Amino acid sequence: MKQDEIELLSNPKFISASQMLVVIFTIAVVLQSISYFIPPSEWLNWQLLVFITSTNLGAVVLAIQAQRSADDIGAVQRKIFTPEFYKSMKSISNLHGLIEDEATLQGHSIDDELKDMAPKIYGLTRAYLDVRAKEEGIIPPDPVVEKPPQSYEDEDLFQ
Repeated sequence: MKQDEIELLSNPKFISASQMLVVIFTIAVVLQSISYFIPPSEWLNWQLLVFITSTNLGAVVLAIQAQRSADDIGAVQRKIFTPEFYKSMKSISNLHGLIEDEATLQGHSIDDELKDMAPKIYGLTRAYLDVRAKEEGIIPPDPVVEKPPQSYEDEDLFQ
């Protein structure tokens, strides 16, 4: 993930109240300017009334659905982003900072250090687990897989 993507995630952009007012005012000016070119009539008034009613009703329905979605997202986030989660993320972030500082002191970048350390950590962990498994006599179970019948009847397949 690139740095600008990380910053975008950590600082999302939302439309402000003043931006909303500018958009609404612009739409109003455009619609009002159109009315200067079209002569008024009963049919046109009826069409505009239906249009206004349908857009308002659509906006209300969509707002309700958006609020429901926001409530669902909020409920999931409250379950996931607990105080323990944030404590863990702070610890991981602190560890990252310490590794980065140590890498800088030694004249390396953190990416180079991680590329160098990853295979070594994996090898060390793998060797430790293999030795412990031998010492403890741990043998992975061999799964029992039954052989399928040699022939199938239609009633066996479609019950």
